[in-house]
Amino acid sequence: MLVGALVSSWGLGGEPAIVADSVVVASAPVLLHEAPISIPFGPAPGVALPPAPAVLVPDAPEVAAPPRSTAARPRAGGEEDDFAGELKLLAAGQAAIQRGDLGAGLTLLRSHKQRFARGHFAQERDALIVIARCEGGQARARAAGQKFLQTNSDSIHAERVRSACKLDDVDR
Repeated sequence: MLVGALVSSWGLGGEPAIVADSVVVASAPVLLHEAPISIPFGPAPGVALPPAPAVLVPDAPEVAAPPRSTAARPRAGGEEDDFAGELKLLAAGQAAIQRGDLGAGLTLLRSHKQRFARGHFAQERDALIVIARCEGGQARARAAGQKFLQTNSDSIHAERVRSACKLDDVDR
């Protein structure tokens, strides 16, 4: 088996060569126009394949990576550009709500809103807040759902917000 071998087109209409991850050396020619055949994985019983040739890779010059700052980089408006941190906080809020701790979940999501007001997951966060409030029966939750739908009418979360807040088609 050759790894990373260049497989030529073998004169089949001048098609360009392709790079294969692995090539199994066949003992007989395979015709492309005949009915498909089943080829088992690995060599046939009793057939030994030649050892794969060693692949020499030239040494690449060492390049020092620039030092990475562990501090979050501020964005316009004082927001942190921390995708993983934003996602982690959002997931923690959602998990708290899913396990029935509405207060803790909403606190985490509001913290997310404070730290990442216009972050990557702002719409998801706002939808989660509205859905949690509606499912928790909080006062003015339906109004918050209507406001979300007015500003995010094409959101992928719109139907879930409508359902959680019991907003009929009439309210659209």
